[in-house]
Amino acid sequence: MKLKTLKILKSEALLWIFFKEKKMENQELEDAAAEIADSISQYLRSVAEHLCVISQMSGTGLSDLLIDLALLTRIAEQKKENDDAAASEKAI
Repeated sequence: MKLKTLKILKSEALLWIFFKEKKMENQELEDAAAEIADSISQYLRSVAEHLCVISQMSGTGLSDLLIDLALLTRIAEQKKENDDAAASEKAI
């Protein structure tokens, strides 16, 4: 074979190896993303099941329970913001 042909074949082999490695990296990323999505899905399913149980035990409708949780979350956030502001003022 001519030297030029060998260089072309070598370049093609290197390109093939490069793209194969990239494909493997992409597959690893896709697998990791699928695993994360599955974990999130399982977590959300668990939360939904717990909310349904709490709703049944309390006799509160699920929509009312979610509204109450949103309000309690906002109150907790405001309290934390106020506590942080007070701590900053004390530090000054």
